[in-house]
Amino acid sequence: MGCQQLMPVFCILLFVTPGEFTQKCGRPCPSPPAIDPGLTQVCASDGKTYNSVEALECEKLCNPDLEFFKHGECPKVGTCGGPCSVSKVYFPLCGTDGKTYQNLDYLKCQFLCDSKLKISHLGVCREVALQCGAPCKASKDLNPICGSDGIVYKNLDNFKCQKSCDPDLTIRHAGPCSKSKKKQACGDPCNANDAFQPICGTNLKTYKNMDFFKCQKLCDIDLEILHKGVCKELHHQCGDPCPTTQEFDPV
Repeated sequence: MGCQQLMPVFCILLFVTPGEFTQKCGRPCPSPPAIDPGLTQVCASDGKTYNSVEALECEKLCNPDLEFFKHGECPKVGTCGGPCSVSKVYFPLCGTDGKTYQNLDYLKCQFLCDSKLKISHLGVCREVALQCGAPCKASKDLNPICGSDGIVYKNLDNFKCQKSCDPDLTIRHAGPCSKSKKKQACGDPCNANDAFQPICGTNLKTYKNMDFFKCQKLCDIDLEILHKGVCKELHHQCGDPCPTTQEFDPV
């Protein structure tokens, strides 16, 4: 008797299975089952659509770097959201969006979604030190912080802006400054020195020195330093919006 007559299942496993399922690069890939391709298609990192995961795995035998990108048909290559062909080399670049990209390929991929993106500099992005008088890029969120100067800052961004002009400033604690400690409050006599070290505030008022500026800030939490020195006189024209201030001028 032949093998197939005695043990048909064993013969299939012994003679058929190795030949059909042991795949190598160059061998024909098995045909996918007769299912709607739209339900089984996968998009790979090479930008090509494969009819099934099995077809993708078969292709990986010849292209080990090939990776699964998403289920469904691939978007058009070169469009935002589509697969990108990137190298795995670590050569960091800092983008103008403040983010570090692993290499130029990754930055180019992001460029497809942000056409204004450019290379800021080579290497990892560094935190830019704030300069006193530079525009304060602060959020409008109200997350108060109590500074070591007894002043409540609207949030951490505002605190950092003030610290750029006052290096000795530290955070006392999160939240408004405690009223139990007899700290200076809005309306109290201003405990300030007489040194003339003028500060121009964002309300376009010149304060004699940092102490006087801090006294005003007790009454105006949104007040920031515009620049060191006397405020420059602005020449307004008819129709220009007039600046408004909440000047602290106790009697």
